[in-house]
Amino acid sequence: MSQFGAAPQDHMVFSMVGSLFALRLNSVREVLRPMPVTRVPMANACTAGLINVRGTVVPLVDPRSLWGAENTPDTDDTRILIIDVPRRAGEVIVAGIRVDLVRTVLPVLGTDIRPAPNMGLDWPSGTVSGVVGWGDGFVYLLDLTGLFTGHLGLSSEARGG
Repeated sequence: MSQFGAAPQDHMVFSMVGSLFALRLNSVREVLRPMPVTRVPMANACTAGLINVRGTVVPLVDPRSLWGAENTPDTDDTRILIIDVPRRAGEVIVAGIRVDLVRTVLPVLGTDIRPAPNMGLDWPSGTVSGVVGWGDGFVYLLDLTGLFTGHLGLSSEARGG
């Protein structure tokens, strides 16, 4: 049996750097339009800064630089996904990810998930946990733990994805 069980798990599909990615819907708190960002001195290139979500300070990441893409200005389609990044003992860190376009919600069966190819990917290893077919193309399942621990400096005590 897969890590998802027999029932499909809903995933939010979004576009970023010309590819389709998805996150489990239960890790997405909300989808917001772009808002003012406060830059953080000496932060890594993927840390866009901090945003204020109804009085809560939330770190905003823009993973485009991981894939060698330029940070582009926001468009009418740009969105910020407010997500839960899993940590030890059920703890979560709330963060935002800037994406180019939110597409749809896609139910995914665990049996439909294939391993991410080891070669030919344009992004760092550990950021994609698998791939599923969708129409004539593919959707890459973003691995929050790999992204946040391997590339954005979250402590290695994080788990999940």
